[in-house]
Amino acid sequence: MTLLLAAALLSLHAAPAASTPPADLDRAATVLTRREARERGIGAWVPSVVCRDLDGAAADWRDAAGERGTVLALTSVTCPVGQKLFPALARAEAVADRLGFGFVHVGVQGLDDAAALRAHAERHGLEGLVLQDIDGGLARALDARTTTEVFVVDARGTLRYRGALNDQYGIGFALPAAREHFLRDALVALATAKELEVPATSAPGCVVEHEVETVGGASDVTYARDVSRLMQRSCVECHRDGGVAPFPLDSYPAVSRRASMLLSVVDEGLMPPWFAAEHEGESPWANDRSLLPGERDLLARWIEAGKPEGDAAEQPLPRRFETGGWVLGEPDAIYAMPRSFNVPAEGRVNYKYFAVPTNLERDAWIEAIEVRPGAVDVVHHVLAHALPAEAFKDGRLVRWDLLDERRGFFAAWAPGAEPVVYPDGHARLLEAGTVLMFELHYTPNGTARRDRSAVGVHFASTDPAWRPERIVRTAGISNRSFEVPARASAHVDTATGLVKRAMRITSLMPHMHLRGKAFRFDRVALDGARTTLLDVPRYDFNWQLAYNLEEPIVLEAGERLDVRAVFDNSSANLANPAPDRPVRWGPDTDDEMLIGFVDYVLVEEDQDLSAEEPQFAVIEPRVRRYLAKLARENGGAVPRSALKRRMRRSFDRLDLDGDGELDARELTSLGVLR
Repeated sequence: MTLLLAAALLSLHAAPAASTPPADLDRAATVLTRREARERGIGAWVPSVVCRDLDGAAADWRDAAGERGTVLALTSVTCPVGQKLFPALARAEAVADRLGFGFVHVGVQGLDDAAALRAHAERHGLEGLVLQDIDGGLARALDARTTTEVFVVDARGTLRYRGALNDQYGIGFALPAAREHFLRDALVALATAKELEVPATSAPGCVVEHEVETVGGASDVTYARDVSRLMQRSCVECHRDGGVAPFPLDSYPAVSRRASMLLSVVDEGLMPPWFAAEHEGESPWANDRSLLPGERDLLARWIEAGKPEGDAAEQPLPRRFETGGWVLGEPDAIYAMPRSFNVPAEGRVNYKYFAVPTNLERDAWIEAIEVRPGAVDVVHHVLAHALPAEAFKDGRLVRWDLLDERRGFFAAWAPGAEPVVYPDGHARLLEAGTVLMFELHYTPNGTARRDRSAVGVHFASTDPAWRPERIVRTAGISNRSFEVPARASAHVDTATGLVKRAMRITSLMPHMHLRGKAFRFDRVALDGARTTLLDVPRYDFNWQLAYNLEEPIVLEAGERLDVRAVFDNSSANLANPAPDRPVRWGPDTDDEMLIGFVDYVLVEEDQDLSAEEPQFAVIEPRVRRYLAKLARENGGAVPRSALKRRMRRSFDRLDLDGDGELDARELTSLGVLR
């Protein structure tokens, strides 16, 4: 269940207890009404609560009170949203001190031990008092909701503000900079004896797990027997020591203290990361991470029963993972970024590109590929494109026209991805002189990091004459000519890939940027029948997922793959950086893309056919409109001579029978005629 999982609270008591997860998970900071603020305690007195300092001694939050009051900032060093806020919290400390407020950092309910909190304070230069709220007493007194909430208590003990530090980060998005500074504005207002304009907001972060007494007998669900196995199946791939997630989920304490958050992100569809529409019966996807309905209910029943641990002897054997090395063993060749990139602690980083020469003197056939991110906690995804050397000058890409997404990519990685190992007799070509262009997207997490990602390859053979039985190819069905209007909430655009030779589809992967809302691959048969192969009704840019088929799907020559993308360029899209301007194709995060990547092999391999030549003819909507116009002008057909000279090569890709004309049947199969 992955990076956006959050932390919860409270060490367990001897009496059975159950959690009450919130009905909704706040994705962004939302200003609450005056009534809602009162319901959350604004204007109420905050009692003294004894916690522990980092040396284990008893300490009260009032010990750090300032002349004008005190800021109490909840924290968990493993909460993904909270991590991003740490630099801003350090700056908020300085503001509070100048204005006469004390500052207290509250480690939430034993999620982080004293050593972790001490290291956190030293790393970020925190000067305020750091407390351990081990038994959750302070969180209960504050009725805390998430691990990112901050509270301002005035000099007489009255709660004056609670909510988010600012609005820069939320669940699933990050803005380049904060637009609202809620805590700072509250402190300035109190210091100048003004009324607070915003006394309370929601605070997107990790759910604080308040406990309630339960009534009932023994539970039929325990951690040892049931929940531990659910975690192994669906979570620990990422949530383990050395994994890409910020905390492990492979022990009873770790899971029980985050149980409400786990259920919340499951109910919100955030975790596990899987966004394909549900299928009736057996899933067609080999890498399907979705939970079954009964598995979600099992987790809920366990929480309702008080999260019983059960008999430790009934726990499954632990899963074993490779840590610190190459999963497939030492590669035959390693292609790494030429230098490290310094990932800043905060903000948003546009895509970064690095040229990585392979220095291959002859063509190589690759049987396995492993992408290894250098700083796994801040690498959002890696794409490696195989380009000719002439595309680069002094290590910089100067021939963007040679970066043709219709040829797909050579290698890819996103959290949860595994190395690619091709079946016996299958291989991917890496041509002599190829330069890999690394495209990296970084997501700062509150701590400055250095990344030097690499791709490792395993050669299928050292024999120069060796050829695979099947060449693995990747194509990108794309549309570069779309424009998403400003403020459009559901703009639809499309592209088409005409199948030139019979092929077996093995994997599908949608790709859009921050405005991506939904994506679909449809197969259009020779008789016009349409079948949906992959429907992603809620696309999530945070997860660049490939959907790998359990059994390949055969497409015949002349069939089509239509891709349909829906974009949300409105202000309702929390990740949208600029809803007031139209957006077009471009390489940066703030631009957009529309690509449906397809992995395939040919049904009958032609050893004389270029391994790099896509076997899809990609048709954008503007081309379809142009062909329709020519058909109307030429009696329902389009002769090759009717096209402009520069477009005739594209015509040849569409003219599968090679007769120099697109007739009505061919134009219908292309979707030009209805």
